[in-house]
Amino acid sequence: TTAQGAELPASSVTESSSAVTLSKYGRIVNASYESVRLQKLDVFAVMLSGIGVKLANSVIANAVSVLLSGAVPTSAASLSYSAITSLYGQFRDFDMNALIVSPAVAAQILAMTQMLEVKADGMGRIALPFGAQLVKTPQIADDTLVGIDKDFALEFISSSDIIMETDKLINRQLDSISISINCGFRKLTPDAVKVLKITA
Repeated sequence: TTAQGAELPASSVTESSSAVTLSKYGRIVNASYESVRLQKLDVFAVMLSGIGVKLANSVIANAVSVLLSGAVPTSAASLSYSAITSLYGQFRDFDMNALIVSPAVAAQILAMTQMLEVKADGMGRIALPFGAQLVKTPQIADDTLVGIDKDFALEFISSSDIIMETDKLINRQLDSISISINCGFRKLTPDAVKVLKITA
């Protein structure tokens, strides 16, 4: 609180002194004329979507690395629901609305008794009983849990949209499709990111 006539507390907003490096992530697909012509169109689309998932995983690895950078983790001897709620309790000015874990840890959390009545929504998303969304990614270690406030934790920076180009290699009778994006991440508010390490 501020007394009448007293000076209001000030908050400073400044630019970061270091630039964010944008990395290029891309894949190229070479498909023979025969494979394109003989495949059902929906099968080929599924294959391209699978390549997109791998590309996205590479981008997610960068995001996780930025979130972990500079974070001072708390530790717990084992993974338990009380350890997760303790991580939730570390958020003071912000709210932990997402918990990022590995697939193995996600499976352990889903097996906890506190999760017995939890069901996925129509999009397949799972929320913990206190409301945080459970996000699994293979880009994080099994001994690490990252709680974030999605609105304040991370900024996605890109120099362009996804670039998709096609070409024909006539001498080899191949269709080439390249997909790429230049992007990076910057941690916006360190207090919106909390890390838990399992030491056992």
